[in-house]
Amino acid sequence: MDRAHDLADTRWPEADASGEFGGRVLRLLAIQVDRNLDDLGERGSGALMATITPPEPRYSHYFLGSNALALAVLATAGPGEAWPGVTSEELLDTSVACLRTLVATHPLGGGTEEWSAFSAGRFMYHLATSALLLGDALPARSRDLAGRILAAEADRFLGGPAPAQLRDDTQAESNAWHGGGLAAVACALPRHPRRADWEEKALEYMISAYATEGDVAGDRVVDGRPLREWLTGPNALDDHTVENHGFVHADYMAAVSEMVRAAIPYALVGRAIPDAVTFNAGEVFDRLVALSLPDTTHLYVQGTDYTARRIDSLWQACIVALVQPTPLRTAVLMRSLERMERMAEQWPALPMTGWLGLPHDLGATWGLSQNYL
Repeated sequence: MDRAHDLADTRWPEADASGEFGGRVLRLLAIQVDRNLDDLGERGSGALMATITPPEPRYSHYFLGSNALALAVLATAGPGEAWPGVTSEELLDTSVACLRTLVATHPLGGGTEEWSAFSAGRFMYHLATSALLLGDALPARSRDLAGRILAAEADRFLGGPAPAQLRDDTQAESNAWHGGGLAAVACALPRHPRRADWEEKALEYMISAYATEGDVAGDRVVDGRPLREWLTGPNALDDHTVENHGFVHADYMAAVSEMVRAAIPYALVGRAIPDAVTFNAGEVFDRLVALSLPDTTHLYVQGTDYTARRIDSLWQACIVALVQPTPLRTAVLMRSLERMERMAEQWPALPMTGWLGLPHDLGATWGLSQNYL
């Protein structure tokens, strides 16, 4: 019997150790998911969704995957006070519906177009982590299909080295999310013959994501090899800032969250977290804090081509404060959470992170899910 695509068993903690912080995050996540569901199709009576309709193609994979994960988080944690009147079973059913709709867009699931190679790491992360949380709640055929899709997508990254570019268009953010996605696949498919290959490539991408010029020739050993054997070039400047779109761009520093969140699938399957997951993450986050205003929005010293005055970017990066806490990092985490709570309470019709430029508040959905886990 071929078990290469069997998903790993998940080790969910018997007790919720998140305390008051976790309860506050879950309440905001319930608010955000309730808003998201209005864009996912027809709302049902007695169930969260009657039908799932993918939103516009540009965001459909992001939106389906991130909501599958968010719903699985709420179901596993238990809605409780966070979402009165909603049951874990309803949340599970809707998460499964999102995931089944997502895999149906892939060619292996009957879709007509390949998934974007640029965003594949994000898709892999959400699919793998959602499937791990759902476990047996995901029907057997969907579990098998998810495993096959994850393997096919991960295989696309085997071969050449992780890209590196220092000026104008760093590869930091995409290396971070590709590395995080590959790591999630390696955790989700422990019996696959190429699992070790995916994990080695994941480590390479994550180490390279925010590597500086000094790291490239370094002898420091990270995950069994000196840095000079992992790296071909830098993606971050010596002060751990990065350039993208031609200027120092805080949002692409905050994307360090997309490799640090790989700690979650490692924890879910009971495996030790590699050093690559947090390589230079603390330094990048501390520099990002220095480039942030007291209200936890970014200080764009060279301007920005994104919506300013947003909280979602730093909030996502605050996963560093949870994995590698210091007093300052914890203070930033709590201030970001307080700001989102005020936004949700005082301006309920607007995105709680202040991002007015996108049709879906992906930043809130991603950040709340990962920071609870």
